[in-house]
Amino acid sequence: MCQLTMIDVKDEKVFPVNMVKYLTMLTTLENNYDGFGYSSFNSIDIVKSAKPAINWWGENYQNFTENFINGIYHVRRSSYKNVKPVDEHAHPFQENSIILAHNGSLNVVHDHMDIDLFSEFIHRFDLIDSQKFLKVLATYVGEGIVSAEAIDKAIDVFRGTFAFLIRDLNAQDVWVVRGKTKFLHRVNIYSRDEGEVSGMIVNTHYDQLRMLREIFNDTQLSYSMGEISLLPEETVFHYTPGTYKLDNVGKALEDRKNRNLKPVAKHLTAGKVGTGVGAATNPFDSVVRLIIKCGVSLRELLVISEVLFNRNFLLLDKTELGYLEDFLKQLSNESFSGRHEAWDEGKKRIETFINAKAYAQTKLSFPYILNSKSAIDKAFEDVSPNV
Repeated sequence: MCQLTMIDVKDEKVFPVNMVKYLTMLTTLENNYDGFGYSSFNSIDIVKSAKPAINWWGENYQNFTENFINGIYHVRRSSYKNVKPVDEHAHPFQENSIILAHNGSLNVVHDHMDIDLFSEFIHRFDLIDSQKFLKVLATYVGEGIVSAEAIDKAIDVFRGTFAFLIRDLNAQDVWVVRGKTKFLHRVNIYSRDEGEVSGMIVNTHYDQLRMLREIFNDTQLSYSMGEISLLPEETVFHYTPGTYKLDNVGKALEDRKNRNLKPVAKHLTAGKVGTGVGAATNPFDSVVRLIIKCGVSLRELLVISEVLFNRNFLLLDKTELGYLEDFLKQLSNESFSGRHEAWDEGKKRIETFINAKAYAQTKLSFPYILNSKSAIDKAFEDVSPNV
């Protein structure tokens, strides 16, 4: 589970930098090693890295000043277990004036009525689910500002689990969204003398807030943390920094019975695979034939399916199998753009026919077909036979 955090306090005396470090590092102890990032309310820039939060703080703590405290934070635990974490997949993400951090796992509803609006990016396998959601949201927002309606429309294009922190640079506000299965908690910080609210924290994990509150209340003389509360499920909150109040403005339904889908008859009879339409023949049979033709192993197919659809290919519906068939057809027609031949020739060059040995020696990302032909050629050129 990823960690989402939003911190908004009156000044650095309320919540010192070391407390920010402590809160975001706690998740690393729960195997969240796949990236760390934040977006400060005092900046339009995003800072993020594929490094674990504990490593990032070790390198950057001295440069993190009180000016950066207020903002949204993300500690990542990737859903893609076989894909090496990269900076590009660390949260938050930005599209136009919208910045987003996400906890959960989403799958595209390929027969959604608006799916053609997103054709330029929705099937790109270099984008993870959170990036696709942000691009869908940005499409609905257009040149305007984020709204509860736009968030609801974007959620309708996906199935899965979610909690979001969404920052709108144009409106200078934040949207806090909790689905059904991913939690968000909030706690206020009070002045001990006057009792006024001097800050607020939203965080995924209750236990982390509880441990933080114990340390905070034992060490801070002028401020104290109040009771920790769980935000209501399937709810959209609007937040204006500095107010320390979350306004309930709408619903964020996770289990939707009435989606804006294409008519069934049109969807099933158009006859063209790859546009969200079922083919006349069983697409699973066609996929199997293409797998054999392309020489794709079962493990490679599993990774491709996870990257494209964020789930096992055996669980794909008919529409998704159609998109997988299109993808494999493209690979077959292009002969993997030379990647297949480069892989086979490379294995001959290092005198092995064992894929595991080739991966170990070249350090190529698995599966090899997701690497460019030039990257495969170079990887084998750098390896001597019988290493």
